[in-house]
Amino acid sequence: MSAAILALRLAPAFPWLIPACGLLAIADTSGWIDVPVVGGAFKPLTTLLIFLHAMHLPSTDARRRLWVLAGLSLSFLGECAMALPGGFLPGACLFILAQCTYLAAMTGGTLRLARPGPMHLVHAVVVAWALAMWSVRPLAIFLPMVLFLSLLGLVSAQADTWWWRARGTPQAATARSAALGALLWLVADLLWTYSQFVQWIPETFAIVLTLYWLAQWQLVSLIGARSGTPTRSG
Repeated sequence: MSAAILALRLAPAFPWLIPACGLLAIADTSGWIDVPVVGGAFKPLTTLLIFLHAMHLPSTDARRRLWVLAGLSLSFLGECAMALPGGFLPGACLFILAQCTYLAAMTGGTLRLARPGPMHLVHAVVVAWALAMWSVRPLAIFLPMVLFLSLLGLVSAQADTWWWRARGTPQAATARSAALGALLWLVADLLWTYSQFVQWIPETFAIVLTLYWLAQWQLVSLIGARSGTPTRSG
């Protein structure tokens, strides 16, 4: 416990603690090493370290900053909940709320969906495939995952739209990071559901956790975005 507290205090000054903690979480979850007692704490601790990093980033949009920090907080709480017996449903609900906060951070509360295009079709097909795969699960598991995967698809499509509209504007790099983060999270969950309910993919935990934290890291860049989601002129 004292080591965890020390890591939290040092996190802002030593960003390398984030990948180090993430590697320990992956190693413990994947069974590469056995960390007694505190092994399960490395996963939520990694997300908490990303949260502390995000808190120290400058921002020109206080509302967007709060939405992103809320998304990280809900993700952290979701991980803690899922680590407890019977915590799947509460954890899934917390992750659903996290996706809602990231969607709000990208849109400022107003959806700006473009005309249906290739990326929207790709996301629709991916989400439909994921939902079909989940349809054989118990209703208590199926319903929250339907909502979660649908929100993931919406967030990813929205991020792609923002990136397309932001070309040639100061927000282009931020929009690109948001699109990459949303896509990485979507891929991570699709891999996890496939391994859990279709066929196990070797080292699934390592792949999924890596993609998940890379997604969170990319979404943190939203804090530095300027107010609004300007479109490309012309």
